[in-house]
Amino acid sequence: MQENSSEKQLDTLARMVANKKVIPFLGAGTSIEFNPSWDNLIKDMGSKVDLSHLNTQDTDYFLNAAQLFENKFGRKGLCAFLRSQFQISEFIDDKGTADLMLMSNAFPITYTTNFDNVYETMMKKYNRDLNVICSANDFEKNTPSPKTLIKFHGDYNHPDNLIITKNDYKHRMKVRSGLDIMLESHLMTNNLLFIGYSFRDPDLQKIFLELENILAKRSISVYMIAFEYSDSLQRECNKYAITLIDPTKMFPGKHPKVAFQLYLQKLNDRSQRLFSSTQFHGLFYGSVPVKGVTNMEIETLSRNIPNETFDNAFSEFEHLYSGSI
Repeated sequence: MQENSSEKQLDTLARMVANKKVIPFLGAGTSIEFNPSWDNLIKDMGSKVDLSHLNTQDTDYFLNAAQLFENKFGRKGLCAFLRSQFQISEFIDDKGTADLMLMSNAFPITYTTNFDNVYETMMKKYNRDLNVICSANDFEKNTPSPKTLIKFHGDYNHPDNLIITKNDYKHRMKVRSGLDIMLESHLMTNNLLFIGYSFRDPDLQKIFLELENILAKRSISVYMIAFEYSDSLQRECNKYAITLIDPTKMFPGKHPKVAFQLYLQKLNDRSQRLFSSTQFHGLFYGSVPVKGVTNMEIETLSRNIPNETFDNAFSEFEHLYSGSI
């Protein structure tokens, strides 16, 4: 019964992914193979700042530690530390299952609370255009691109938009961010999919609080593929009506990290198969869209084609006469 339930859940999610009806939200688990664990990050912070008086059981332990670090070394010093911990120079496919799955499914918009440059490095490796947004103002600076990564809490290259210390979160909760408004607009027609979060992720509860008002206004489905399932995480998800997916239920006996990667691979396989099937059916059995073409468009094409390469000329011709607008 459990297996059938998990398969049905996977199928529902795969259909949403294939139809591009979800907004992915990436957590630390998606980049864990490239980045230090929170324990190691705190340990490195503690070698530079005295954290002994902090309560390790406090849910804001990491935020308080980051605040102490900034108090001692300043914003510039904090960003330099984060860069030394999170910046990679090379994307290794075997370590990036989650990122590759997202790239393969060509999501137009992807959100993340990660500070690293893993997703950007992957896109660069495979020569894929990508806009990176850390604030609403970044939209004015970027060139049009079919793919956008929105860093909901900024990163070490954008100190003014970085959300990592206790004071950062206090300010974020008081002042509505332009990114909050942007996410709300994206959720007008899309569902939400959290990937790679765990209860230990210091961003998780803050994210839920930030999204509480948005989710209360929208009749959308919200899923979370847990990096590491726990009863505490289940209680948090229940509180916000989030459907929590435990990959180890589909892959019993596997280590949570392995089960997480296997689940993403299976989700990718199924969503790709569904997408291809839909495209094939539409090509041979769907109605052929009819598009009217103006004299101005034809004249523009006639002027452009003689000066273009064959590939570019064909692309312009196809764009004009295809059913796409």
